[in-house]
Amino acid sequence: MPSALANGSDTHVLRARALRAAEQLDRYLPSQSSQEKLSSAPSSGLSTPVADDAPPSVQSISSARKQVRAQAKTRLFYNIDYQPRLSHFDPNSDNQNFRGFFVLFWISLAIMVITTVLRNVKDTGYPLRMQVWLLFSANVFQLALCDLAMVVSTGVTLPLHRAISSSKGWLRWNQYGIVVQSSFQLVWLTIWVALPFMLDWTWTAQVYLTLHTLTLLMKMHSYAFYNGHLSETQRRLSSLDKPDSDSLSAAIRYPKSPIRAAEENSEIGVSNDKRDCKQPVSKLRSDLATELTSPLGHVTYPQNLTWWNYIDFLLCPTLCYELEYPRTKKTQRTRVLVKALAVFGVFSY
Repeated sequence: MPSALANGSDTHVLRARALRAAEQLDRYLPSQSSQEKLSSAPSSGLSTPVADDAPPSVQSISSARKQVRAQAKTRLFYNIDYQPRLSHFDPNSDNQNFRGFFVLFWISLAIMVITTVLRNVKDTGYPLRMQVWLLFSANVFQLALCDLAMVVSTGVTLPLHRAISSSKGWLRWNQYGIVVQSSFQLVWLTIWVALPFMLDWTWTAQVYLTLHTLTLLMKMHSYAFYNGHLSETQRRLSSLDKPDSDSLSAAIRYPKSPIRAAEENSEIGVSNDKRDCKQPVSKLRSDLATELTSPLGHVTYPQNLTWWNYIDFLLCPTLCYELEYPRTKKTQRTRVLVKALAVFGVFSY
């Protein structure tokens, strides 16, 4: 009888469960080699001690990183967003309900492919229809070069944010930095969407480049605006070394409904600002430092503004940028091969 895991709602719905939980989940822990590699990198509070006379902002970042890494040692997953969730369709699930479905699906797919090939051989003498192949192979070299140029052109965001991070004038993110970044994204999108139509490519090449353009636009937007937020957070943290009334507002403000905001404005008035000013500076400094630290506790803004970090984000299968992503203890070559074959198989089919 298959076992069921509690899902918090007192129901008897069967949930997927790993075959060997200890072994399967252990691979998500950071490996010894990765820890040594990270510890060898220059960082504040990890391998390089913080000086006693360092500014309070530097000491708070070091303390936040140590606290995050200490919490990570007491739990398996560093952040709930990174927790691996097995499904019924995962080969590592011990629920065998869908094994027959898998077999039936692949048998049906094999029958369909064989009948299609036989029909093509009967009609054209070739296993594949040459018209479709010519349609996909047209403009392939121009497409590859344009796609590479498009990916490289997104790298303008990195030096721009390095300048925004170190700027003390008009290029700050909350001033004109966000305007410059948004203008660049608009011009970049216009160029790469119009290019395939100007070159009169086939519709397959136009669709591919347009979809890839939209994907990279979302990646670039996430990278730029998250780092822009962190740049202002880092600026506020540095300003607490010499605090004033403007720098003592809450580290994170949650949105409120218009009705609730109107009621608070009419009843409380300016009392919110006074209450924020009473917030302890140490608590606010700790919140800001935690905001600048990755969930794994190894990377702190602006240490992430490197080419390696940016290229790694482009290759990660996610549209949401994070300072650091969890790693398995070793590369699962079989899994990578299966995923690669699946991607090229979908395009080929």
